[in-house]
Amino acid sequence: DEPDYIVNTSFNLEKLQADKMLTASVNVTNIKGTYPSVMVIVALFDADNRMVNVSYIAKEIKIGSTEELSAGFKLPKYIEGYEARVFVWDGENLKNTQMQPLSNVVIIK
Repeated sequence: DEPDYIVNTSFNLEKLQADKMLTASVNVTNIKGTYPSVMVIVALFDADNRMVNVSYIAKEIKIGSTEELSAGFKLPKYIEGYEARVFVWDGENLKNTQMQPLSNVVIIK
């Protein structure tokens, strides 16, 4: 069964680096999805699994189209035990989403 969306995620860094800018670039191809907007969320979690930073971007992606969405933030000076997770959900913003995952979570440590 063909997926609704094909999602490919890459990062500008190979691993988290203190004081550097982390950017996730996500190519989303809409095969047959019906959500009016797709949102990429990049979230930074500390060693206690608390979310300490979040950035997101949303875009309309019509069926048959591919769009690149990039989001990120500057990493803190101390990143021991931290990880960043990238989520691809439906919606236009964090208040307007059904929190439907459109791909697996991608993690960078």
